[in-house]
Amino acid sequence: MRCYPNVQHYVPANLQELEDLLKKLVHNMPDFLFINGGDGTIHRILTLLWQYRLDIKFPIFGLIRGGTTNLIAHELGMRISLVRLLDEMMQFGLEYTTILSKPAMVIEHPSFPKPQIGFFFGTGAFARATDLSRQQLRAQKMRGILSILLPLVKSVYGAFKNQFGRKNNIKVDNFGLYQGYRGVIQLDQHMIKEQDYLLFLATTLNKLPLGLKVFWGQEQSAIRYLSVSYPPYQFFKAIPLLLLGRPSSWMIDHGYCSGTASNLGINFNSTAFLDGEDMPDSMDQPLRFATTPKFNFIVC
Repeated sequence: MRCYPNVQHYVPANLQELEDLLKKLVHNMPDFLFINGGDGTIHRILTLLWQYRLDIKFPIFGLIRGGTTNLIAHELGMRISLVRLLDEMMQFGLEYTTILSKPAMVIEHPSFPKPQIGFFFGTGAFARATDLSRQQLRAQKMRGILSILLPLVKSVYGAFKNQFGRKNNIKVDNFGLYQGYRGVIQLDQHMIKEQDYLLFLATTLNKLPLGLKVFWGQEQSAIRYLSVSYPPYQFFKAIPLLLLGRPSSWMIDHGYCSGTASNLGINFNSTAFLDGEDMPDSMDQPLRFATTPKFNFIVC
């Protein structure tokens, strides 16, 4: 970075240093802000900057894939190295730079000291799988979305053997993911009755790693969501259709629900994760979802 005198480089040692740095940047906001980190780092930075949204013009963000899952950077991250990008910008300006605009979700809850900003939310079995990926799979150095999907697939397989396997060869669901989580979901002004769910996901992203397309329906609003009722009807038959975003009519008729909304409210008897960061059980007080204006990201 010494070769680029107009570029300031910071390596905060902890969250407090990051917060102190961003408070200083608010008074002299750069035109571009490059973030080398994972989903949690991006979530923290946007959440902190959102507090000053009335006083600042948000910079153009450049996301460098430096985390574990990198769900956000998969769609909104840079495809070339920072050094190459800086060289091109110094020579051509923004002429050959591709900018993608995308809103994030704003999530509020009585327990939050400030609104939380993020791109991918999951609760129910997804939250449990995320937690297990931290605890059990880190030693295997498994990265990305596979670190979350593997315990979920193993758990479903164990439950399948419990239900259909021989009595003397039953394999217990060691992960404890395949279970119902009590919840209520409100989509815009439409309230869905209280029932048990396997999982609930929400995002403003359009692309997921491995080509997964678990959301469907016309994109009329910014927040895409997926809910799966419990017990999931013909789950093993539904899994490939679910991952490809190609539901059959029998799935839609039996508790596989996806679409878009401008505002969400959920009460769930489960912890949750927003961009890999912990969120509270929301059964008593709902989590409220809305969207930010669009942020700009360099994606070349």
